[in-house]
Amino acid sequence: MLKKIDWNKKIFNLIPIYGFIPIVIALTFNVLVFTGTRPLTQYLPHHDIYSKLDQMIPFCPWWMVIYVLAFPTWAIGYIMIAREERKICYNMFTAEILAKALVLLCFFVYPTVMIDPQHAEPFRSQIQDGFIGWLCRFVYSFDEPNNLFPSIHCLESWFVFRAAFSLKHGGVKYKTFMFVAAMLVFASVLLVKQHVIIDVIGGVAVVEIALFFAKKYNLGRVFSALERKITGKNQEE
Repeated sequence: MLKKIDWNKKIFNLIPIYGFIPIVIALTFNVLVFTGTRPLTQYLPHHDIYSKLDQMIPFCPWWMVIYVLAFPTWAIGYIMIAREERKICYNMFTAEILAKALVLLCFFVYPTVMIDPQHAEPFRSQIQDGFIGWLCRFVYSFDEPNNLFPSIHCLESWFVFRAAFSLKHGGVKYKTFMFVAAMLVFASVLLVKQHVIIDVIGGVAVVEIALFFAKKYNLGRVFSALERKITGKNQEE
């Protein structure tokens, strides 16, 4: 039955099937890295990498709006990548998955935490009532300040920005939007005290490493091989 699927056919007239499958795989792996590692790493010694420079950054709960708006920005970026030709689409999503694999490695090799009594809790106790207060408490309830390095928030934002330069569509305005969005997200993770500066740097670094290897070794061919395996033929653009 799978061999009869037209992988060029678009889902909701938006994303071709060949681009939808990498999205599903990438999102599934993302959930596993974000939520699946915490029960396993909670028994490992954690490192507090909160620096004196981080202490100088103020707590600004209003930035939680930017922190949350990062999610639809990533969705836009994912869709734009999935709409590209196969080679670009497959290479980009392979790089994204590789970046998450590096994050997974970091979470186990060097788990980090923002110690509540010293850093996170004093700021969170300042949260007022109202929408912003509700939003902050909601995010903090499921996104605890551990497994911080590298920042997945910063990773995703930098990834969709960097991917914009490999796309054949989108233009200058799209690239500019993704850059501004990434800078705002970088600021938000620090201003709502979810991450520290080194986490931001780490998020950018793993993306750059993953993009380098994905392009140098054409790792997107993994998805091409998967497609050939399922369909039994080679799909060309």
